[in-house]
Formats: sequence, C-alpha cells, structure tokens
Amino acid sequence: MTRDEIVTAIHNAIVSNAPDLRAIVAGRRDDPAWANWYGLALSDLALLLGEDDEIVLSDAAVSLTGTTVADGYSACIVILTASLAVVVRAEYDGEHEGHSTRALARADLRSLAVSAGESALMNVWPNDWPGDVRLVLDYEDGTQLRVPSTERPTARQRDAVLMVLPSLKTDLVAR
Repeated sequence: MTRDEIVTAIHNAIVSNAPDLRAIVAGRRDDPAWANWYGLALSDLALLLGEDDEIVLSDAAVSLTGTTVADGYSACIVILTASLAVVVRAEYDGEHEGHSTRALARADLRSLAVSAGESALMNVWPNDWPGDVRLVLDYEDGTQLRVPSTERPTARQRDAVLMVLPSLKTDLVAR
C-alpha cells in the first residue's frame, strides 16, 4: 500500500462511525475551527499503523466545550489492531489546538469492564440483545479507554464492539 492508501484507509475507518468528527475535519481550511491537528494525527497514525495492521475497531467522539465547535471542543479517537491500542486526544479552545497520539500494547490490558444495554431476560431476546454494549479498557500505565465513546452508538459501532470483545478477553487472560 502507498502512504496515501494507508492514510485514506485510516481516515475512512475513523470517520465512518463519527459524524461529529467528520463534520469538523470536513470543514473549510480557512475556518478557524477547522481541525489542523487531524492531519498531523493521521500522520502519527500512519507511522504507527503499517499496511499489515488491520484496524479491528475504530471509535471517535467529540465533546463541545462551548455552544459551537468554534467555541472549542475535545476529541478522542481510539483504534485497536490485533496488537495495539492507539489513542489520539485533541483539544481546541477557540484559538489554539493540539493533539497527542499514544500507542499501547493490547497485551498490557489490566481490566475490562462490560455493560450490556439490554437484559437477557427481557422480551427483546434475541433481536436487540445485548443492546448498546459499552466497554471500559484499563491499561497498565493508567490509560482508560471507553468504547464506544458516543452517547448513541450506531449499529455498526455496536457490531464492532461485539466483534472485538472476544479478542479483548484473550488479551486480558494472556497476562
């Protein structure tokens, strides 16, 4: 894969489930709230994730710090591959922006919390069970990742969380 293909694949994985982030990064470059940090974060991710690193889960969320994006926001992107957990955290305060990108070994998973959105004893079985599943991943260095991070996950996000859960359990017991 070329650099452009790698960056495009990472970008598509990120924005496919993140309409709030997609709106920010798709803005006009002359808009002061346009996310300059995002291009740098994609560069970081392309350096960390090679063409052989399949993205098994991508999650992103934006939280406004004011009433509009122009007032400020924070963003968090989480990408899981078979061996890495990569997190990008970005801040924009209305004037200045910045980001950090960290890669953690998935093998360093210390604990895994799971929360189902639907009861196994309710009439929704099996159609909507387990509902919106939420995971909290705690790593050895104190990093905590929540997926999905959005308030209302899409069906695609729910499916991705359910698909990655067995491998996260494997990471946990492999310690």
